[in-house]
Amino acid sequence: MLALQILLAHADLALRPHGTMRKPAVSPRKVLIEIRKEIAASARAGRRTTYRRRLETCRAETRRQTSPKAGREWPRRNTHQPPAPPLFLTMNDTQKALLEKHIHVE
Repeated sequence: MLALQILLAHADLALRPHGTMRKPAVSPRKVLIEIRKEIAASARAGRRTTYRRRLETCRAETRRQTSPKAGREWPRRNTHQPPAPPLFLTMNDTQKALLEKHIHVE
């Protein structure tokens, strides 16, 4: 990981115009692809282009992003609701009379 960061910093410094430290000069993804190509090319006998020339094509794009990356709101865990106090039900007079009628059946 550290070696990759050093290579990315090297590519950034090599391609950055003097006095522009705010904007990204190179695309890290494109630089990584070119580093992999350089490693693969070193295994072969004849190289066509140099590493420096391939790095020149790794410029970062200046396009502004117009839409958000995520398309929807992802569901989250619901917060815990503590139990409510019990609700005591009472019988009215009609219900009490019916209860008395059914209990005292002989």
